[in-house]
Amino acid sequence: GTTANAGTVTLGTAAATFTGLVTNTGGTLTGGSGTLNLTGGLTGGALTASSSTTNVGGDLTLGTFTHNSGLTVFTGSSQVTSSGQRFYDLTISAGVTMTPQDALVVNRHFVINNTGIYTHNGQSLTLGGIGGVAGNLTDSNGGTQNLGAVTVSTAARTMTTAISASSLTVPNSLNTFGQNLTVAGALDATGGTLDLGSGGAVTVGGNLTLGTLSNPAGSTLVLNGGAAQIVRPNGQTFGAVSQTGAGPVRWTGTATTGSITVGVGSTFRLDSTVVPGAVTLNVASGSSITNDGVFALDSSDGTLTLQGTAASANYTGTDIAWAGNSLTVGNLVYAPAATLPNGTTLTLNNGFTFTAGVTAQAGSTVAVGIRTLTLGADSSFAGTVNVSGATGQIAAAAHAVANTGTMNLQAANGAAIVCGAFTSSGTVNNGFTNTVTASGNVAVSGTFTTPGNSTIVMTGAGTTINTAIQIGNLTTSGAATVSAIGNSVKLSGTLTLATGTSLSLAALGAVVGGDATGSGTGTLNGGTNAVTVTGNFSVPVYSATSGTTSIAGTAVTFGTLTHNGGTITLNGAGGATLTTGGQTFNNLTINTGVGPETVNVTGTLTLANNLSVASGHTLAVGNNTATISGTTANAGTVTLGTAAATF
Repeated sequence: GTTANAGTVTLGTAAATFTGLVTNTGGTLTGGSGTLNLTGGLTGGALTASSSTTNVGGDLTLGTFTHNSGLTVFTGSSQVTSSGQRFYDLTISAGVTMTPQDALVVNRHFVINNTGIYTHNGQSLTLGGIGGVAGNLTDSNGGTQNLGAVTVSTAARTMTTAISASSLTVPNSLNTFGQNLTVAGALDATGGTLDLGSGGAVTVGGNLTLGTLSNPAGSTLVLNGGAAQIVRPNGQTFGAVSQTGAGPVRWTGTATTGSITVGVGSTFRLDSTVVPGAVTLNVASGSSITNDGVFALDSSDGTLTLQGTAASANYTGTDIAWAGNSLTVGNLVYAPAATLPNGTTLTLNNGFTFTAGVTAQAGSTVAVGIRTLTLGADSSFAGTVNVSGATGQIAAAAHAVANTGTMNLQAANGAAIVCGAFTSSGTVNNGFTNTVTASGNVAVSGTFTTPGNSTIVMTGAGTTINTAIQIGNLTTSGAATVSAIGNSVKLSGTLTLATGTSLSLAALGAVVGGDATGSGTGTLNGGTNAVTVTGNFSVPVYSATSGTTSIAGTAVTFGTLTHNGGTITLNGAGGATLTTGGQTFNNLTINTGVGPETVNVTGTLTLANNLSVASGHTLAVGNNTATISGTTANAGTVTLGTAAATF
């Protein structure tokens, strides 16, 4: 029956059973070391639990309670009013429902047996609390029931099963032991430790704030909030991250992750505005960001950085939603075709690859710096591109690079751009010596500043060059066979033709501000228009223009010459050496408005047509045979040596 106790009941070592409700108001019930069975429950008064086990089969309303470091087992369904008191170990038996009526505190182990039910009733659950010691948290139902607002304080807790809560606060330490942890709302581990036990999934529907995150390998963070979620990672390292809720997830601070998946309909944002300042997301080498939703940026209040921890992490799926925001990148291979809009600055802090190329719109900036920007497809730049370091390079392999904006090539390393076709109708500022190596066609118009700092190397067979403005140096290499189209070839510097290569000028002509040289079988086909060389001439194979080839250098050397009925004019301001190579010229003119000039001949001099020597100039044939088949117009001086001469 029921027990009304207004006095004192003290138990010893033997078991004691109260079959009905114990009304303990004003009384004291003190358990001993034997089992205490409160089959009908208890209300009020002072209760000291058994130091072994106290079984409660009905409702429990505490006045004051001393847990006596014992185990309290709910063996029957119970509504529990703790009144600020603390349990030591608490177990909910199979088939039993426990419903707290106020805040519940368990100092050590909290166990829910299979088919046991904990109905949180909107009340908080504290694991630890005052007097708390390290203990376990077990729900043998597989984490299918929500434990409500849970706090782990004072001492560490270890999950032995999957656990679910509406919110979780961890100012101390929680070890998930690789079990799944589901938090419908916020998870706040400020000042505490969340140990993931090298496995399992942590699913969070609200904000996530971390202190220390340990043993993340093999684990997955799932962000499934249907509204905004703020992640404050506190510089921690995660395993995989998966966003399944709409969000947006607003990722702040610094973190390192494994693979990241942004699901369909989800928005993941690197956000500098939550806690104003830099945001750095490091993705482990070999891991991937898979964006099937929206990967967004907000760089309003700080620098955003997305990078692999080493070469290289990967980005796949949908292009970043740039929206005029800026991003620093490195050690990353970016698979989708990218479009950088007005206002966006992309800065490389390490190597970076656009696998499907990039379209950089007007108003954008790509700051390559001392790094390598690799392009896996044709790319265009309408904004600003800065290659400003000694090792900076745009590496496009056989893919086209088109500039309609401004390229600042300030890398003194000889390898600023490697590409297929190179087209520039914008501005190229050659701040330091640099090289553009193109295996495709080259077309340059617009503005090309300090051209003498630039060398364009053409390596492709059947390619064309169109220089609407003056460029710097031009070199052919590899198997290049290059034809001029549209405009004459205009160089402020040198022309260099490697063996096995050729440059054909057609009817367009050329102006070379430096030397015209070559090696092996390097060939210049002069076409039909004027060819002017301000420096020395030593092209190995020259099929001369049928017009006039003017050479102002001090050393003029022919290997193989086909004159094509044209005229070679030597018009330098000082002395020159003409090495004929035993070739036959058509017309030869020694003529300059500056003078005097002496041209010293080495080798047989043979002219199929006319010789003209202007006043004040000297043609010194030396001890070489001279044959002039046409007219000799000498207003200067012709000196002969010991060999025969025919005029």
